[in-house]
Amino acid sequence: MLETVAASGACLAGASAIHMNVVGLHAVVAHGTAEQKQRWLPAIIQGRNKACFGVTEPNIGLNTLKLTTMAVRKGDRYVVNGQKVWISTAQLAHKIMLLARITPIEEVTSPTQGLSLCYTDFDRPKIEVREIEKLGRKAVDSNQLFIDGLEIPIEDRIGEEGRGFEYILHSLNPERVLLAAEATGIERAALRRAAKYAGERIVFDRPIGKNQGANICWPSVGSIWRRVRFYISVPLGYMTRRNPAVWKQMRRNTFVPKRGIVLQKPPCSLMSWLRRCIFKMSRVPAGVRNTRLARPSLASVPRRIRLWASR
Repeated sequence: MLETVAASGACLAGASAIHMNVVGLHAVVAHGTAEQKQRWLPAIIQGRNKACFGVTEPNIGLNTLKLTTMAVRKGDRYVVNGQKVWISTAQLAHKIMLLARITPIEEVTSPTQGLSLCYTDFDRPKIEVREIEKLGRKAVDSNQLFIDGLEIPIEDRIGEEGRGFEYILHSLNPERVLLAAEATGIERAALRRAAKYAGERIVFDRPIGKNQGANICWPSVGSIWRRVRFYISVPLGYMTRRNPAVWKQMRRNTFVPKRGIVLQKPPCSLMSWLRRCIFKMSRVPAGVRNTRLARPSLASVPRRIRLWASR
């Protein structure tokens, strides 16, 4: 679905507008109680609620284990204080998926311990939201959050206390593959616009698409991207079934589906396919390649899939 949204020309700006509400609550699906699923999932599916993802903090970047937002348990609730940054859709969110530390990192044997994950109401009197001005991705707001005394009922905690980092991965891991699918959608949009330009741009009384370089390039690029889409779609399907064996199979570049059909092993590694695809894209005639229409995100797919493939 999100690949189609990106391929429409909306790219990541359009996909980001609905991205969180597609994958953000996978931790609830995987680890929530039956009561929590009934209470939270229908509203997000029907669009009655919008959610945001409260993980990233100032000064720690992607080092999630070092986050400093603290949730102190008081009776049947947690009281949360701290800051979050680069939180998308917080201007409109009704709910927040919040990762906070309940035990100081100095008091745990492993930094992955002592974190809890909660999905709770976005209480605006207790959460100050400041929008971050950006040059791009304007379709989605990005924000700083200042949390002061936010009270979260115990029943809004997902899973066991102190295992929040383990649970948050059930939202982050599928998101990596989803981003790769969105990136392939961007490439489809780029190729479509580049092909259109090659048919309309007239040089020496003929469209530049009739030149030898373009005629050789387009079929091979399309073939490579079909293979890339396969390597994205198959593991995503397995992930939804929570089958960890798929990752080992991907590293060997072969799949054995449940039906017992052995899929053909590609002649080189996944990343080699991606590098070859970028090389083919670079062979698009210069008059097309250097226009704004044909340049979106040529390097984005290897970066996105490398995050996933390296896990």
